[in-house]
Amino acid sequence: MTTLPCPSCGRTIAVQVPPGTRVQCPLCSQIVTVPTSAPTAGPMMPGQLASLNDMGRGGQGVTYAGFGATPPNSGLAVASLVCGIISVLGACFWGLGAVLGLVAIGLGIGAIAQVKNNSGRMRGKGMAIGGITTGIASIPLAVVLVTLVYVPMFKQFSSIGYQAVCQEQLASVAAALHAYAENDPNGEFPDDLQRLIDNGDIAAQELTCPSDPTGARSYFYVPGYSLESDSDQVLVYEHPDIHANDASEFTTSGGAVIYLDGRVDFLDSAKFLKLINKIRTPDGKRFAPHEE
Repeated sequence: MTTLPCPSCGRTIAVQVPPGTRVQCPLCSQIVTVPTSAPTAGPMMPGQLASLNDMGRGGQGVTYAGFGATPPNSGLAVASLVCGIISVLGACFWGLGAVLGLVAIGLGIGAIAQVKNNSGRMRGKGMAIGGITTGIASIPLAVVLVTLVYVPMFKQFSSIGYQAVCQEQLASVAAALHAYAENDPNGEFPDDLQRLIDNGDIAAQELTCPSDPTGARSYFYVPGYSLESDSDQVLVYEHPDIHANDASEFTTSGGAVIYLDGRVDFLDSAKFLKLINKIRTPDGKRFAPHEE
């Protein structure tokens, strides 16, 4: 048995290896070469070696250096690195990456403090730094992905929903217009849409498209027609600016109309503008209040 002092922590290390062998101090991880002139002790029984180990752990006496003496990794450091890696990979899943990034940073800071407070008896500072680094990187990455990918996607899906609601509202208006005309002795449609609101046939909010930022009435009504008029005559159409910017991978820009026969249709911008520019009143005058 050879004993030698650790040049780093000053502990006495007991080893059973030939001179010139490099060993690791089990307390501070310092690599020490066993000198040829190191003092030796007589043979020791396993129980004696265990006793020497216990003395070293307590801060005094001899520490045995051998297999299994490598200090363990900090569990916080391992968790920090794992969370940091997942945070980068998960940055594309909404805010998951940013949340895990913050967790990785917190665990990494705690791990560094833990390793520092257990000098030589615990490792993992490098992993903790890795966890902090990847955690920090994941936060701006998540923000960029949400801004560039999810915000535009949300707007596109919102446009789909708004267009659907708009057409449902116009279908309700079309049904109310036909019910009014069928009950009219001359089969005529009302003078204006306010008559339908006053009669309780539709709600006032049904005349506002959810995509209309003004909150005002979004639809224009062409009065003076009856059930005997041309079925392709446009009775109601929405303001052309409401869905003008809806064009995307999933939606198209344009506008919705109600035909005299009760059909509701959403047309792309080119067809919609061409159609509403040809609208006439029963006496042949051009009808274009949306241009005012």
